[in-house]
Amino acid sequence: MKLIYLVLSITIWCPLLVYSQVQDRVVDWHPQALQGTFVKGMDGKQIPSNIEAVKVIEIKLDGKAITLGQSFPASGDWLKNLTVKVRNTSGKSISSIRMHFNLPEAKYGEGTMGFSLEYGKPLSTGINYGTQKIILPDEELVLYRNQAHYNRDRDGIAQSAGKTDFIEVLIGMTIVQFEDGSVWSTGKLQFTTNPIKL
Repeated sequence: MKLIYLVLSITIWCPLLVYSQVQDRVVDWHPQALQGTFVKGMDGKQIPSNIEAVKVIEIKLDGKAITLGQSFPASGDWLKNLTVKVRNTSGKSISSIRMHFNLPEAKYGEGTMGFSLEYGKPLSTGINYGTQKIILPDEELVLYRNQAHYNRDRDGIAQSAGKTDFIEVLIGMTIVQFEDGSVWSTGKLQFTTNPIKL
């Protein structure tokens, strides 16, 4: 009889425990995102630019498209499978991209913590992704974190902020380095189409 109660308890509580980890999440622009785009030349001077180095094609979670500013259900480790597909619209060859994300709930000192999705060694944070080729004009690629990158970010944030499960993620600065060494940056990327709130 005790065995029957144990089996029933496990049958009832396990789905509830799994479900309790699924919450509404949201990805949006940082409210203080820098407007406009800038290019920094080899001389180090940063000037406003009309160039759109990259545009977003889609943002996905677990292979499903999400809409910025609209909540969606996801489990506690949802950030592991967040990806952003971009297209090189600059007309120039790109060697590296780094897209920053802020976690408002990850408090640390006076500020908050975050992570980045990145491609190419010039702007990387030191995680090995193997050989990554130059991105030619009109080529597309998916920005993501591999397991080592995700684990490092998660463990570092957990150690400093004391948590690993977050509801809100805000997209911050995106930086692009061209093959010629010049650097482009913006606080708000454009989309190739406009189904996602800007």
